[in-house]
Parts: sequence; C-alpha cells; structure tokens
Amino acid sequence: MIAQPIDDIHHYGRRLAAALSILPGDKRILEKNRKNIKQFLEYIRAEGLSIPRQVRYVYVLRKISNLLGKEFYRTTKPDMITIVSEHRLRIKTCLRCQESNSPTNSFCSRCRPPLDMRTAMQLHEEESKTHSVMDDLLEDPEVKEVLLSKLKAMAR
Repeated sequence: MIAQPIDDIHHYGRRLAAALSILPGDKRILEKNRKNIKQFLEYIRAEGLSIPRQVRYVYVLRKISNLLGKEFYRTTKPDMITIVSEHRLRIKTCLRCQESNSPTNSFCSRCRPPLDMRTAMQLHEEESKTHSVMDDLLEDPEVKEVLLSKLKAMAR
C-alpha cells in the first residue's frame, strides 16, 4: 500500500494505488508498454516526483498506449502527431461546467455528471433498479421497523 499523507484531501495515494491496480488487467495495453510504465513510475519515484504527478503520468501513459496500439519504443513522431490531433478532435466538453474531458471519460472530471447520453441512460437504469429495490424493502414492515429503530438510535 502506498503511504498517504494525513493532509492528502484529494486521496492521491488511493488514486495511484487504483491506477496501478488497473494496469495489470488492462487488456488494451501491450505487455511491453505496461512494463515501461512501471519502470518509468519507479524512475520518477526515485527522482522524488510528487504522488499527484505520478498519478497523472500513469493515467496519461495508459491513454497514450491505448491510442497508439503499438510499443512505445516503436512509436514515431508522426504517430504521436496523429494520436494527439485525433485525441483533440474527440475531446468531450461538459455541458454543465464547460470542462474539456478526455474522449475516454464517461463523467466530467470536474463536476462529475455523465458526458454522453449512453452513460446517462445506464446511470438512470441503475438508479431506477436501486429505487425499485428500496421501495420493495420499505414496504416490508420488518425492514421498516429495523430502519426506524436505527434512526432513533442515531438521533440520541
């Protein structure tokens, strides 16, 4: 586990741990690129780079690897120009806060609402299922009694 300073209100330690836990299972990243990302992370840690910067680099290198579809060491300047220009064309802008988001984001990185209709519909379906289950639970007198007793206990 990565040590997290007490004043880390943005939870960068957890973000880095999450980014690293996703890395081995991400089938879109070539094995050599995965190893290069890990080696680069070791290097920047040794250089004393901050945890937020480490998080950023892991995410950016994962995205670049996904967009490239080839080994980092076989990448040419024209390859990079192509993915950067294509990436810019597909940037998603949040309708609420106007934040520019990566094309791979489903939710705004600043204010968190869904960025596309498909994600919004999936979220709505999940919320509807949850509401339905909660409605069924609250109709049960035993569940209602337990919840009321817990709420009363919390109010004391």
